[in-house]
Amino acid sequence: MVYLCLASSLQAQSLSPEITNYAFGSSQNWGVDITSDGRVAVANNSGLSIYNGQFWTLYELPNKMIVRSVFSDGNRIFTGSYEEFGYWEENLLGEHVYFSLKENFGKDKPLQGEEFWQIVKFNDTIFFRSFGAIYAFNGSKINRIATSSNISGLCVYKDKLLFSSLDTGLNEINNTLVVPYEGNEKIASFNEVTHVVSFDDLIFLNTRQLGAFLYNGIVIQKLPVNLNKALKNFTLNKISFGNKNQIVFGTVKNGIIIYNIQNQTFKILNKQSGLRNNTILDLKIDNNYLWLALDNGISKIDIKSNFLYFTDLTGVLGTVYDVAFFQNKYYLASNTGVYTFEDNLLKLINDSEGHSWNLFKFENKLFCAHNNGAFIIRDKKLVPIKGSFSGVYNYFSRSDSNDLFLSTYSGIGVLKTIQNEYVISKLDGLDVPIDKLVFENDSTLWATDNYKGLYKVLYDKRNSIVNKINRFSGHPMIKDHKVELEELNGKPYFLVNGNWYTYSKINDRFQPVGKFYGKKLLGKKSSKFWLFDNTKSIISCFNYKLELEDDFSNKFLFSRFVRGYEKLIYKNDSTVVFNLKDGFSVLSLNNKAITLKSKPIIHKVFVNRELIDNSLPNNLELKHKDARLLTLEVFTPGAYENILAYNLNGEVNLNEDIQNGRFTFQNLPAGNYNLEVYDKGSPFLKTTLQIKVLPPWYLSLLMKIVYVILLLFVIYFVARYQKHQAKKDHLKVQMHLKEEARKKLEQVEKNNLINEIKTRKKELTNRTASIVQKNETIILLRNELKRLEKSSPNLTRTKNILHRSGEQLDSKNDWTLFETKFNELNEDFFKSLSMAFPKLTTKDRKLCAYIKVGLTSKEIAPLLGITTRSVELQRYRLRKKLNLDAQITFIEFLDQF
Repeated sequence: MVYLCLASSLQAQSLSPEITNYAFGSSQNWGVDITSDGRVAVANNSGLSIYNGQFWTLYELPNKMIVRSVFSDGNRIFTGSYEEFGYWEENLLGEHVYFSLKENFGKDKPLQGEEFWQIVKFNDTIFFRSFGAIYAFNGSKINRIATSSNISGLCVYKDKLLFSSLDTGLNEINNTLVVPYEGNEKIASFNEVTHVVSFDDLIFLNTRQLGAFLYNGIVIQKLPVNLNKALKNFTLNKISFGNKNQIVFGTVKNGIIIYNIQNQTFKILNKQSGLRNNTILDLKIDNNYLWLALDNGISKIDIKSNFLYFTDLTGVLGTVYDVAFFQNKYYLASNTGVYTFEDNLLKLINDSEGHSWNLFKFENKLFCAHNNGAFIIRDKKLVPIKGSFSGVYNYFSRSDSNDLFLSTYSGIGVLKTIQNEYVISKLDGLDVPIDKLVFENDSTLWATDNYKGLYKVLYDKRNSIVNKINRFSGHPMIKDHKVELEELNGKPYFLVNGNWYTYSKINDRFQPVGKFYGKKLLGKKSSKFWLFDNTKSIISCFNYKLELEDDFSNKFLFSRFVRGYEKLIYKNDSTVVFNLKDGFSVLSLNNKAITLKSKPIIHKVFVNRELIDNSLPNNLELKHKDARLLTLEVFTPGAYENILAYNLNGEVNLNEDIQNGRFTFQNLPAGNYNLEVYDKGSPFLKTTLQIKVLPPWYLSLLMKIVYVILLLFVIYFVARYQKHQAKKDHLKVQMHLKEEARKKLEQVEKNNLINEIKTRKKELTNRTASIVQKNETIILLRNELKRLEKSSPNLTRTKNILHRSGEQLDSKNDWTLFETKFNELNEDFFKSLSMAFPKLTTKDRKLCAYIKVGLTSKEIAPLLGITTRSVELQRYRLRKKLNLDAQITFIEFLDQF
């Protein structure tokens, strides 16, 4: 039995199977059943709750009413409610949809205020009952087949449909007739039958006045008095057969009672044992599990598990660091003291308060490593050992020595027997906290401290004197991590950050051991040792040939491990014990429960948070936009709280654990993927899903064809453009060459013109100079002739010469010749000048021409046949006609024309 009471340091509590509690659903869970694929269906105040082993889902009735009963039949889940009956079926999206059968009642409508509390199947017909009537659903129509007051139960027994009543006892339904059950005269005499449940050829009945009975078709047997008393005191509510030798009773006041029919013994599991509460509204046994629908929440009990647990719900025990089975009782070393557990009683050993690290059996004595020092447990108390100098972590022995070595808070201690008394001395040289020792040989040991220190100690085994200490604290292997020391096959091993090493004395170096990567040693004995892989949540058993012999996974156990202090302790060859953060667990290595293992199921697929049809179970094709957010829900049929993981291989490679049955991929690149979902406890059972993420529309096959066509067009038009451009460039080059040639020609012509102008200017200048010279000569001669005229012997001839020379000065031929040459150089000069100054005379224009070619007044005078002064006077008059400012020269002005 399981009771809990506190009386100073004494607690009463037995070892219990694994119990898992769930808060999902609602208060008052009225019914529970298991579907064909192992999911748990619960009827409660909120509706129908379904658990797939990873997470719960709530489905509400359309009218939001309470669901009172639930029954799974193939792909359907039938539920009964207030004046309502129907079933749920899963659609292609994985969602359960409700189909009401209210319209199928026909003329037999539900009675006023009727609620349906139980559903059973018999001969392919679904029967459901209220407290006042029983109905049958044949697949199309619902008929009321029995009416009775205070109907308390309905069951199938030996091809008969029976129901119990508080008024009429046990009855049989024969087609539509209700008759008293006549299988047994005594049973037929029962009136107030509160419960009736059957299993194979057994039937259980409980009566209000006479108690509980078992009937095997021949003999009726009353249950033991103490059991009947417990059923009455705790108020029996629900019953379920585990097998032909086991019945589980659910009570209102004190949890469940598990009754062994053969031994006629029973055990109580209640809230003190770990149940969520004591009021059992329904229960269901399926495979290894007992499911309890409670007044508040759900509980699951692994009734066939080879694990048993002691759980301290009070917190008095604290965290357990070590367990020893010594002299037929358990000893527990915890952070609050040392306890014994015997005959379901937990008791604190006197004066053991304080942190106790380890327990060590040696020479038929039990040693305790305690915060206060080294002790022997004797006569239900801790006896200190002489010479204890510090708090002790653990004890270590060698097969070839009677001495014990101690790892302590301040170094290494040696325990020897001197005159029949244990005495501890200290090994000098190490004054740091040492937590672990491993012997390499009889004069060499390895030690680790609480941090990152590793030491190799060479000592004299005769007098325990340290000869040499090698410190490896700065070694690259342990630079940033703590070293854990282990011993296997008499050889030291070093565990650093999940990596295992051995030490080679020949090479003086640490060598990796890859086989045990990520694993931690839990315990060992004789030819076996146990390793814990925290990343895979698996405990494995190896022999000393390093061959795997066994492994298992237990999430419930692992969640209660003391992190960093996980330990497996042998009780005997067939039983091991684990220390837990709130108690301890006992594992029987024999008669392990057989668990039917299944592959995980990919149940639901969400694309961008929208549930999609997953009717193609092995293939999934997604548009590129749909791969932005892909969520999958998975579970393993018949497995609960198992640890699932997945491997994704493709454009992206991932390997991760699945949390609560859901995992998500974001922004998967286009490509093909292979997704494997597996149970970490059974990694060989895999479910595979091929995922194809299509490329975006702009990278689809059609668009690629379009791109190729466009590329061809682009190539064509580029080639054509380049050809056109080349032709254009060729023409441009030709035009440029022509332009260059033209410019060169123009330059040549310009140069020729300039040269011609220069030549003509020169000719004009020369001609003008010649005329000027000629006229100057004529004037000179005329002046000389005029001076000699009076003394000339031939006056007439002289006058004739003067006349003819005067004509020569006034000759128009000189001007015409000058004008011709001038116009060749200044084609529009006279025209432009006349247009600008129409009042200019011919003499004025001549003067302008002479001035333009650069002749001085002195040079102009002979051309005009006047004096230089006269020329200056004409220039003055011309300046006025032209309105020239005194600052502007004639040449500057005339160059404008």
